[in-house]
Amino acid sequence: QLCETVEALQGPETPDRLEAARAAWRALGPFDDPRGRGLGTRFALAVERCEQRHERWQVRNAFRSQLEALVNEAERLVESGDPRAAAHARAALEKRWAQLASSPAGTKWLADERALQRRFVEAGEALTQQEQSMRAERQQRERAARGQLKALCHHLEQLAQADTITPAAADRALGAAADAVAQLRALPAAEREALRQRLTVARQTLAQRVDEHALAEDWKRWANADVQQQLIERAETLLAADDPRQMLKEIGRLEQEWKRFAVAPRRQSQVLWNRFRAARDALRRRGDAYLAENLAKKEALCVAVEQLADSTEWNASAAAIRRMQDEWKQI
Repeated sequence: QLCETVEALQGPETPDRLEAARAAWRALGPFDDPRGRGLGTRFALAVERCEQRHERWQVRNAFRSQLEALVNEAERLVESGDPRAAAHARAALEKRWAQLASSPAGTKWLADERALQRRFVEAGEALTQQEQSMRAERQQRERAARGQLKALCHHLEQLAQADTITPAAADRALGAAADAVAQLRALPAAEREALRQRLTVARQTLAQRVDEHALAEDWKRWANADVQQQLIERAETLLAADDPRQMLKEIGRLEQEWKRFAVAPRRQSQVLWNRFRAARDALRRRGDAYLAENLAKKEALCVAVEQLADSTEWNASAAAIRRMQDEWKQI
């Protein structure tokens, strides 16, 4: 039984179990007969082979443990999701793996070691795929940033050369230019500086044009204030005249003219607008009430003429219908 036990020993518990078997053998005491001497020889040989087998197992286990450690570290690099930061560590792992593969233990791979090898190769492929994806994303960001910056520079240059320019459009463009400076970091250093200089010149040129436009705009605002005052007086005169039909004709024209001259000096603009809006809203209310009155009258005529649908009083009905038609036209 002890011989069979020792002959079957393997794995990490071998030393302890072998020592236990030796102790048990010694405890049996000496015996000197042919069968006993044969078993003694068998036990000694089993112990020797067990020790050799365990030494080989230790070498193999160390080899496998090192492989598994490299695989786990490679898979952690994949999980980190940053192949660029992992490049140096990956190179070191691959070097250590090559050293193990070229070692005496690497001349023959067991099934579980082949599984580790496949995992290591898959981790390397995953890192390569991540790196390719990151490179493609970086190139896409570069293309997008390059296209946006060139389009923005072109837009700024066009605005600066345009015959007319609105402050809102200029402010948006200048704001976009300020925000776009951060996009320069996405470009390769070789082309970054050229675009930076172009963007700077375009911003400065447009800003200078905006300043010149603002000066001219101030003069325009003062002139518009007089026109707005006249429009307010026209609206207030219409209210005083209390002619709803005339109100309906004029209110649209007043609003269109106000839009043409809507820009006034900032200190007067709100006061003038409040006066115009109050008069305009009053005109609208009066016009809406007038239209509502007319609608009610027309609805009443509809009801009245519908009541004549079944009448057989032909002459009276015809006269009533003509009278209602005249009222409809008057409305």
